[in-house]
Amino acid sequence: MQIQINAVSPADIYNINKQAEAKTNILFEYRYISRYLDFFPEVYLMQNTRLNNLFDAIATRLGQWFLNPWRRLSLLIISFLFGFFLGNAVSTTAGQEGVLDIVVAAFLVLLTEITSRIFYSPRFLSRRSLLIDSLNLLKVGLTYSLFLEAFKLGS
Repeated sequence: MQIQINAVSPADIYNINKQAEAKTNILFEYRYISRYLDFFPEVYLMQNTRLNNLFDAIATRLGQWFLNPWRRLSLLIISFLFGFFLGNAVSTTAGQEGVLDIVVAAFLVLLTEITSRIFYSPRFLSRRSLLIDSLNLLKVGLTYSLFLEAFKLGS
């Protein structure tokens, strides 16, 4: 169960944390969703277990590690290249037998359209997520690869 609280400042979140921890054995945590926005807290209602603390520490460190612009850029480039590889692999394996061509094409169009719908929605444009950016560049690499395969077949 998730509870989202729109707080005015980090001090409000801190006060909510202390009040909730004093009354119950439940940990309220807040996370910074995006570095492009000032402060967007998500408050989760979770039990304070060692496993939960471990996962939170790993997620926090990984999120802070990807805040570095060079690491973010390298992850996005890897995502683009993986999409390029995926497009080559899909076109090669689907075209090998010629049985599932229409099903694979329909699936790829559906995947591309859903990704575009998510990436270009007004709600996303106000807040940029690394996961959605990676998914969009995977889609771009896939589309670019399929165009190059079509040019190869046309020549």
